[in-house]
Order: sequence, then structure tokens, then C-alpha cells
Amino acid sequence: PSGVKEIETNSFGYCPLKLLELPESVSMIGKAAFSGCASFVVSPENQYFTSVNGLLCTKDGKRVIAGVNGDVTIPKSVMEIHQRAFSGCSGLLSVTIPLGVMRIGECAFLDCHSLKSVAIPSSVMSVGDGAFSSCGSLGVIYCGDRCDHVAMNRMLSESGFDVTKVKFAHCVVPGETTEIETGLVGYKATGLPSGLKYDAKTGKITGAATKPTAEDGVAVKFTKKGEEDVVLTFVV
Repeated sequence: PSGVKEIETNSFGYCPLKLLELPESVSMIGKAAFSGCASFVVSPENQYFTSVNGLLCTKDGKRVIAGVNGDVTIPKSVMEIHQRAFSGCSGLLSVTIPLGVMRIGECAFLDCHSLKSVAIPSSVMSVGDGAFSSCGSLGVIYCGDRCDHVAMNRMLSESGFDVTKVKFAHCVVPGETTEIETGLVGYKATGLPSGLKYDAKTGKITGAATKPTAEDGVAVKFTKKGEEDVVLTFVV
């Protein structure tokens, strides 16, 4: 109701609310206050928070505080996905994170049991502990241009996520020049889509793909003596 200034930690956690309206008076929201809630509407007079496509964000649009279900595209203004922002969103199916987001907070996607795919850009510099814990349906992580596969793999592993259970895929637009930082130096690449070239000295893949692949992409195998083989998926 109008007049409420603070919403404490876990206040509405895992409550099956379809819509939650925040009045002008709210100025503080505790972590995981809305875990599992479906959508948000914020009074335009509120000086601290706003809603964008149902997402609850800080007024400047730089941080997502609480998420929604369905297929979600994070707004381009966002730089951080707050801790537990999407935790408990059991109807979340996919998330596209735009270039510019630098941090994914702790337990940001905890208990998102229906989440199947996440697109993570090269701008992400840190992934908090348990960010993707209990996401049993997560099968594909799409990596953007200039995304260092090795660094991404390490960040996710350090957050506690089992990277062996997902497929990493790089999306490439046919005919557009691309540059991908694989982080794999000194390997041999087999099965690259037509038009793309791998430089073993730098670990970069460059060029312009000429032919679309199947919907689930093609597997490119990277081999190096004394190292485990690495397989990356490319979707053109």
C-alpha cells in the first residue's frame, strides 16, 4: 500500500504472485524480496525504482532487482543483474543478456528449473557464487562475439556451476564479419563453418560465415597434444 518505505529481505519470496505494484513511497528493497514473483509495475513517481517490460530495476535502469518468467531480454541500459534477481522464477525459459552487463550476482538464477538457455556477452567480468544453481534444464550457454571461452568457462566453474553439463555455443550472423576470442591458443580446429578461420597463435576465430548451419549448430573440435579436447558449438 501507499506509504510503505521498506520491503525486507525475503518478504514475498516464492509467493505465487502474478503482479506486484510498488507505490511511490518505496525506497529500499531487501535481497530476494520477490523471489519467484511474476511481474512488476512501479509508480512513475517513485524516485528509486522503475519497471521495464515487467522487470524491477533501479531508477537509472542499470541494475535488475527482480526478474520475470518467460523468454526474457535484459534491457540494454543494465550493467548488473542483482543477487537473486531471478531466483525462484520457475517459468523462466531463456535469458538474453546484452553487451554492457558486467556482473551477474550471487544466486541470480537460483532455482530456475525451466531455464533452457542463456546468452552471455563478453562484457561480463564476474559471475557470483551459485548464480545458476539448481537450473537443471539449462543446456546451452550462448557466447557473444569476443567472448573468451576459457575465461567464461573458468568464471562459471568458480561460481559452482558444472560446465560439463552444458553446451557452449557461439552465434554468428551469416555474411557479417566476426571476431571470437576462444582463449584456445596452439590448438587445431576441425569443422569450422565455411568462411571462418582459426588462428592458432592468437586463439581468435575471424571471418564471415557464408552458410547457415542447422538450428542446433555445428560442433567444432579443438585438439592440442597433451591437452584435453575442447568442443565449441557454432550457430550461423
